[in-house]
Amino acid sequence: MKLNTVLAVNAVVTFAYGAGLMLLPDWTLGQFGVEASAAVVVLARLVGAALIVFGVLALAARGAGEAVARQLMVPAFLTRDLLGFAVTLVGQLAKVTNSTGWINVVIYGLFALAYGYFMWTMPSGRKAAPARRSGGSKRRR
Repeated sequence: MKLNTVLAVNAVVTFAYGAGLMLLPDWTLGQFGVEASAAVVVLARLVGAALIVFGVLALAARGAGEAVARQLMVPAFLTRDLLGFAVTLVGQLAKVTNSTGWINVVIYGLFALAYGYFMWTMPSGRKAAPARRSGGSKRRR
């Protein structure tokens, strides 16, 4: 499994969910059996906007040439997905959404596993201190 692949899939999923919540919140929420009051629609659109930002970050991380950028993104995505997994699981067990809501639990869980894998298998990215030149202690003046 490659990190770039996970980031690309993450971007597609978050863009799809984000666009659905931003543009068609009533329909999107309806797929999960959630009635969309005016307040719920506003909150859904805010969540959609946040998801789109995560999609942009996932695409940016794909193109990052530096390991440091990836080391910042993997823990952030892992945190988001662990929290998302917990929240959607509790909501699903409380029957807040219909059975379609299990797909959210699975998506967050799979991404949490993937980012957890990369969190503990990626090299630390710490650069070794530059080697000292040998040849005495002569200074140029």
